[in-house]
Amino acid sequence: MQHIDWNNLGLKGGSKQKSFEDICMFLCCRKLKISKINSYQNQPGIETEPFEVNGKKIWVSGKVF
Repeated sequence: MQHIDWNNLGLKGGSKQKSFEDICMFLCCRKLKISKINSYQNQPGIETEPFEVNGKKIWVSGKVF
């Protein structure tokens, strides 16, 4: 398994926080076997509006400070 070097987050022009949120969204999509989650900038408390997959309500939040 490839290991993530947390010091490299944000090196491609984004912030470390945004890069971490992107990784969380990618892993969530991969786990749920979906291609995309609609999200809104500055959503209070969570990253996405709740959505449904296979009859289960899901929402995503990934933060690092």
